[in-house]
This record gives sequence, structure tokens and C-alpha cells, in this order.
Amino acid sequence: MDTLSVHARLVRAAFDRDAEALCARYEGVDPAVLLAPVADLLPEPPASVLDVGCGSGRDAAALARAGHQVNAVDASPAMLREARRRHGDVPVRWLGSALPLLEGVDGRFDLVTCNAVLMFLADGERGPALGRLCSLVAPGGVLLVALRHGAPDASRGMADVDDAEVLAAGRDHGMSLLRHVRAEDALGRAGTSWSLMVHRRP
Repeated sequence: MDTLSVHARLVRAAFDRDAEALCARYEGVDPAVLLAPVADLLPEPPASVLDVGCGSGRDAAALARAGHQVNAVDASPAMLREARRRHGDVPVRWLGSALPLLEGVDGRFDLVTCNAVLMFLADGERGPALGRLCSLVAPGGVLLVALRHGAPDASRGMADVDDAEVLAAGRDHGMSLLRHVRAEDALGRAGTSWSLMVHRRP
């Protein structure tokens, strides 16, 4: 049974439709460049990693090649197929699941990443999603959230989420903020920027 909301099903359909083109675009970005502002806060390998909304599998594959044990999750079956096709040679566990529930995802992880995902959730879904993400962080582990800012792509159900929403959720769930930085768009899109927030579980 599909437990996704109407909004979530519309978002998933958009990603399924455009998976090949989106993955080609995502793969043009070096994950080391994206993670550079927070790289010193990430755990040393081998660490257990959960990449939520893995997209093309770019970041999951890079983390696995660095020696981490990576679980990569995406709500779009077509995106997961593309990720497996592009990075099938890398030891990543690929899972189909979606926020806010992340059904089928168990355990706790040293690193949980949620890159460019929260802005695709409906207003009432982001709070529970952030709580779920925080619950998956192991003691001493970190949660990395990246938010896109700029004109949202309404065709994919995107919203412009305020950093304060993520920062408040971290505090409410007992996390400590380690870093909050703004970064330019790696694809060079005018009017687009990013926030990176790293929280640690005490």
C-alpha cells in the first residue's frame, strides 16, 4: 500500500519522469566540492552512513569509495535505477523509501545526510521528517542537511524552506549545532544558493 501523501506522489512522479536528465545534471557536480565547507566535521571511515534522497547516487558512491558503509535511500524508483546503473560497481545498499516515515530504514548511523530533499516535502511533513532524521543519528554522530534557496521549481513541488525550521528541529531533538554556512550553487544557477547545517547527537 502506498502511504505517500498526494503531494509526495506528485513529487515522485516528477522525478520518475525526468530521472535520466536529472541524474546527468547531478553527476556533473563533484561531491568533494559540495562537502568542502563541512568536510572536517564528517566522521572518519569506516562509518555507517545513511544518504536520504540519494538522487543519482553521486554522494553515496563517493562516500562508499572513501571507505564508509553506505545505505542510500530515494523515493523515486526511476532515480534508484539510474543510481544503480551509474554506481553499481560501488558497495552501496540501495533502498526505496521516503520521508517523513522512511519505512524499512532501521538502526542508527554515524552520518545521516539529507541533501536537497526537505524542500520537496509538504509543510506538514517537514517537522516529522526532521524528527525522523534526528532519531536515526547515533550518539556522537552527525546530521548534515542541505537546503536550496531561490525561486522554487513548482513543477516538481518544491518550496523555499527557511533555515530556522531545521535549526529549531535540531534543538528540539537534543542535537548540537556544529556549523551553519551558506554556499554558492555548484551548478552556477543565478539566484540560487545553499545552506549547509551540521548537527551532532551528544
